[in-house]
Amino acid sequence: MLTKKLVEAPEDLRGVRVRTINSPVWLRTIESMGATPTPLPWSEVYSALQLGAIDGAEAQLTAAEGQNLHEVITHIALTGHIHLMTGIATSEQWYQSLPEELRTILDEELQSAGEEASQATADAQNAVRERMEAEGVTFTEVDVELFRERVGGVYDELGYGQYRDQLTAGE
Repeated sequence: MLTKKLVEAPEDLRGVRVRTINSPVWLRTIESMGATPTPLPWSEVYSALQLGAIDGAEAQLTAAEGQNLHEVITHIALTGHIHLMTGIATSEQWYQSLPEELRTILDEELQSAGEEASQATADAQNAVRERMEAEGVTFTEVDVELFRERVGGVYDELGYGQYRDQLTAGE
């Protein structure tokens, strides 16, 4: 959560206009966290923050740095409220048509590629954090559970509860 003020708990987001993606999941998540969701194109975020049309935005650090948002914000709360995922899409029919040996190789290579990509993202985020802190941005490690409690109902409300359950089954 990229803001002009310190955010330590959901209550700190009350009345804060936060730019987010114009998608039901993002809008309800930001609203449930306590902020006022404000959908805007990403290209307008810098000027909207600069002019005070919004009070904050939510994004990955790499995207924020790419837009130089560290010039118009002062705080970043590490809420972990949305985790982006990358996957491969194919038909079950095609996948099952492969010999078992090839499916095993494909599964292993995709798992390996995913782990490598996730590590690269984490490394990039850490490097961005260091650069932003050097520019004067304050990072706050929040109690993620406080935010998780607020957004827990969003999945079921939007009909995504079964998908959440599938993703968290292995935890």
